[in-house]
Amino acid sequence: MQLDWTDYDLVYSLVFKVRILNEDQIAGQWWAGLTHPLRKARRKLAFMVRSRILYSHHLLSHPILPLDTPVSTWNVGDSDPDYSTVSAQLKRRWTKPSRPMTVYIPTRKTIHQFGGPGESKLPILGQQNHDLHLSQVYLWYLRAHPEQAENWVGEEVFRGDRKGEKLPDAMILDAVGNPKIVVEFGGTYDAMRVEAFHTDCKKRNLPYELW
Repeated sequence: MQLDWTDYDLVYSLVFKVRILNEDQIAGQWWAGLTHPLRKARRKLAFMVRSRILYSHHLLSHPILPLDTPVSTWNVGDSDPDYSTVSAQLKRRWTKPSRPMTVYIPTRKTIHQFGGPGESKLPILGQQNHDLHLSQVYLWYLRAHPEQAENWVGEEVFRGDRKGEKLPDAMILDAVGNPKIVVEFGGTYDAMRVEAFHTDCKKRNLPYELW
């Protein structure tokens, strides 16, 4: 079994765009529209694991939220949001128990072959749910705004350029490579953390989406 363009695009996304994807996310994006997409995705993913292209892990995480619009957005010149209201919206989404799922990350060999940043490691416990949902935001962009998804830059890519500064989850760059939109997944941010995120973006004149 050989890799095709679909496989390459999936691996590229895991190296440069997001840290982690679960098998439902992968099947729903890269094998959507086919008969039995999950079955076909699992078959190809098993091959990539055997070939040391990807690692698979089993973990518990909250079921993926249906993300289709940010909880809060801000543009330069807008008034400040109500931090408590935004925090309450973020917190009340988590209503279901965690469930087992299979997730995938690129191997060190794959990262080196693609010339990617970062390391081949599973996000730490407590960060996994956050990173899976950030990946869901990226998948939304792939479907709704593919041209912006192309300019999506994950945290690992720009980490070295922001020493001593707050590090957002992702950025969408403009045509010349300057930050256009900061993308952050809010998880269960309390009001103080929402305010700190907003203040940092406002100070840098960076529009944002808080999902």
